[in-house]
Amino acid sequence: MEKYRIIQLVGDPKTEIGTFYIQRRVFFFFWKNYTKEKYYSLSEAQDALSEIIYKQKKYRVETAENGMLRIIALKDFSDVKEGDKGGLIETRDNLSQEGDCWVYENAQVSDNARVCDNAKVYDDAFVHGHAEISGNAQVYEKAEISGYIRVSGNAKVHGNSTLYGHYTKYTIIE
Repeated sequence: MEKYRIIQLVGDPKTEIGTFYIQRRVFFFFWKNYTKEKYYSLSEAQDALSEIIYKQKKYRVETAENGMLRIIALKDFSDVKEGDKGGLIETRDNLSQEGDCWVYENAQVSDNARVCDNAKVYDDAFVHGHAEISGNAQVYEKAEISGYIRVSGNAKVHGNSTLYGHYTKYTIIE
């Protein structure tokens, strides 16, 4: 019999939320704080684990008309409500599932750029290249961040600002 721990995938600290065992392609689930055990077939177990993972996520994506991904909130956090449509991202790596970070309706994040922690990108802002927006940073209005730029802390980049960093060392704005 193989034993696996189920770990909460999002949040800090990452905690164990249950255990499952596999014996002859049958799953045995033991949830923390519950005394009952459940038995699942392989396909039922995959569905159950998918649902656990889905509930841990902050957003899902749907393909937009231009091939980018439109984000949609799966739960309430910060000033975002479940079902709110956010901005456009190129890949799921552009926006962290952790923290209260968000890309709002008209904003775009693409290439290897990343928005994480509690950072916000909104209005018509455009973040791309290898840029990182983190901490409580805000990028808004028609600001453009590109290249190797790290905007962090409580920094605000707005208006018609354009920040561009190059080479392999980050330019840091805090």
